[in-house]
Amino acid sequence: MADFYSEWLKKSEEVEKAVNEGVRVARHKDLRWERTRQDHEAALMIAPETGFPTAGSLLMKARIPVGGHTGQHFHGEEAIYVEEG
Repeated sequence: MADFYSEWLKKSEEVEKAVNEGVRVARHKDLRWERTRQDHEAALMIAPETGFPTAGSLLMKARIPVGGHTGQHFHGEEAIYVEEG
């Protein structure tokens, strides 16, 4: 049985290789918008589902109409950047 550190190093190497070979640019025209419970519409920008391997983080873009809100929800860290409005 391998120790946790050896397994962690192996996984880190796999993630680094995938990141180095993955796509580099997220283009607006390629976003796939979906309705969600918290947002009017949301699209994944950087996530494994969009061809960007990550170690658990992702970047999402959301459209929230004037007067709208995201509703109560819980998760780890979050950063919000408002483009307009």
